[in-house]
Amino acid sequence: MFPMIFKAGLAVAVALVAAYAAYAYHESSQQQEGHRWAPPPPPHRQSPPPPQRSVSPSRRPTRRKHSRGSSQKEILTDELNNGTAECSICLTAIRPNQSTYSCEGCRQFFHLKCSECWAEQSEDGLYFKCPHCFTRLPKSSTRVYKCMCGRTLNPSSLPGLTPHCCEQSCPKCYLPCHPGHCD
Repeated sequence: MFPMIFKAGLAVAVALVAAYAAYAYHESSQQQEGHRWAPPPPPHRQSPPPPQRSVSPSRRPTRRKHSRGSSQKEILTDELNNGTAECSICLTAIRPNQSTYSCEGCRQFFHLKCSECWAEQSEDGLYFKCPHCFTRLPKSSTRVYKCMCGRTLNPSSLPGLTPHCCEQSCPKCYLPCHPGHCD
């Protein structure tokens, strides 16, 4: 039994001597180069992101609070008229002079270029899914700029009309062309 304990103690002693020798060698090589040994630096902490440039509050369009009874049509019309409508794909403002695409399922609208890119990324052959409601739609429908009711190609922005709407009546509710579902 004594020889086993002696061998185990000897193995520990040899390991300690080897560790000290490695430390001493490292220390001497660092001093020769003019460096002192130092413990490793603490783990890298992620620095805070740089401050974002923001638009001054006076130039930023503000979203109007809508009452609980407001319909989708009222909300979207208000957003288009006030310049606060956003594309749900790129999350930037939809301007009156930009072409848009309106989903046939949810009536949400997007920039035409954004909807084309979204449709092209789809792996479903001739169809893609709306990013808002997941309705299956033909890819070809994203290549044409139509008004919100779908009757007029390339509608022009006219004073007094909601942007992206035409002068005709909606084929479903017979009200003037409007964004969103018919009430």
